[in-house]
Amino acid sequence: LTGATGLTGPQGIIGLTGATGLTGSAGPSGANGTNGADGAVGATGLTGPQGATGAVGAIGLTGPQGVIGLTGATGLTGSAGPSGANGTNGTDGAVGATGAAGATGLTGPQGTSGLTGVAGPTGPTGSFSGTFSGAVLFTGDIVANGGSNSIGTLGTTAGLGVRIGNGRFAFNKPLGAISFSANFFPTSAQIYDAGIFIGTNTFTFNFPSAISMVSDLPANKQIGDVISIFLSCSKGTITLVSGSGGTIVGNNTLGNGLQRIIYVRFTNISSGSEAYEIF
Repeated sequence: LTGATGLTGPQGIIGLTGATGLTGSAGPSGANGTNGADGAVGATGLTGPQGATGAVGAIGLTGPQGVIGLTGATGLTGSAGPSGANGTNGTDGAVGATGAAGATGLTGPQGTSGLTGVAGPTGPTGSFSGTFSGAVLFTGDIVANGGSNSIGTLGTTAGLGVRIGNGRFAFNKPLGAISFSANFFPTSAQIYDAGIFIGTNTFTFNFPSAISMVSDLPANKQIGDVISIFLSCSKGTITLVSGSGGTIVGNNTLGNGLQRIIYVRFTNISSGSEAYEIF
């Protein structure tokens, strides 16, 4: 609370009244002289100094705290709200792990091997008349027409080989000659089954890879196997290009109007290392 206003100090002393001026001397008797002028008004005394300001009164005491009001009565309980919506179903639990496989049953004992039969006697040397189908491996002489037309004896040493005598001998090519009018990439099947190619302008003749060429060789392939193709250039120039694993030996171009028999010799038939040379 704000303290009460202090008392007003006493009023200052009123200054002294100035002294009355001197009375003029009486004129000579005679005619009445003119009235003398009024004496001057004495000066106003000085204003006394202002009294000192009274001291500030002491701060009044704090009044007592008011009485705490009574607690209000408890409000009525509200009515129950509507039921909430049903929650969504939880996700299905994970499928349990598959049980371990049962142990494999024991293998039954092997039966006793039967006795080997007695070898029969060797039959006489036979003859064959007909057509072979598939790969045929000869281990002795090849004789045609009852012996009168000997083809030769198999082998790689001196005197052992296959010699074609005066009999007729033909290679069958199931595909016809192939003419090409752009850079040509024959398949290994075309190399083996056609073998005759005709270029009609300046193009490249691109041999298949060694892997493809070796895989399409006949059965019982050997290093040193040789195949051949016939290539004709009717116009322009044909340039030979070897495939992966191939090497060209000698001239690789064929000029306008020329023909050439080209030999391919296999120098490696091992898987992953296939190789050939072109002559």
